[in-house]
Amino acid sequence: MLQKKPIWFILNGQSDIAALNQEQHLTHLNLTPAQPHDVLGDYNEAFNTFILPQNIGEITDKMPPLHVPVTNVTVGPNAGVLFYQKSGAKNSETPLWLLQQGSTYVAVLMGEGVWRWRLYEYKNFGRHSVVDECIRQTIGFLSASNNERLFNVSLTKYVWSDQEPITLSAYLLNANNEQINAPDAQITITDSNGRKQGFSFERSGTGYSLNIGVWAGGNYTYTARTTYNGKEYSANGSFTVQSIPLELMESGADYPLLYGLAKKYNGAFIPAKNVSSLYDSITHNENIKPVIQTNTETVPLVDRKWYFFIILLIATTEWLLRKYWLAQ
Repeated sequence: MLQKKPIWFILNGQSDIAALNQEQHLTHLNLTPAQPHDVLGDYNEAFNTFILPQNIGEITDKMPPLHVPVTNVTVGPNAGVLFYQKSGAKNSETPLWLLQQGSTYVAVLMGEGVWRWRLYEYKNFGRHSVVDECIRQTIGFLSASNNERLFNVSLTKYVWSDQEPITLSAYLLNANNEQINAPDAQITITDSNGRKQGFSFERSGTGYSLNIGVWAGGNYTYTARTTYNGKEYSANGSFTVQSIPLELMESGADYPLLYGLAKKYNGAFIPAKNVSSLYDSITHNENIKPVIQTNTETVPLVDRKWYFFIILLIATTEWLLRKYWLAQ
């Protein structure tokens, strides 16, 4: 039964440490029992299993110690340490509050007295939101579905025309099912001929988005990848681009466009039922008048060679006639 449900172990002076060590298939822990002693909590700044308030370290530094019945703690893989143990002014690498991912999600708090943290936070800061958030997020981690697909890529539709830009969106979930986009994400798109083209997602809010523009008609597949906490996640899918002639994209009259063009160029938009008023509208429009265009072209006479020969012929004829008439 324990393997089917998430568990939060909170140790105290009466805890059976030997029995807990036997649950290796759940906790992946090896605990060394000891006389209960006071241990302060040291926030792990590298913790990224889920999102916590940015000022958590400043607040938890003022928290009282917990009563811890163990000394050495050996953790297994996929463990996220929220707090380490700090005895006095000395820090250590011994976990105090950890979360273990596996077939069953497990959280372990090595000591008792966390309720005092809420009182001290309220005493020093007038609230207990940070401690409550640690508890709430731990419970959220335990209740998160381990089978949830942590990285996913989606499109608003999977059949596009070759006249519209294609947009993709993606999200990455942490262990607490919260969307994050800290790591980079890439996608490779392959056409039906095997040609590949790579892109990088842009961060948008807490997710990712990408506009790859207009693509030619055909069938395409994609593979997106990202790496988070040393693990690589991928998402696959496909989409189709249809070649649609421009005439078929808009088979009817675009009346808003026609009205906008008429207004922009000082024209008029007249529906069919008022077509009889079109003649009056044109005749009374002072901007509509007959236009006569006159073009004047000047060409040097020397460029008209046949004119030159005609004049030369006439002058020669006159000269010959004068010679003939004077000779009589």
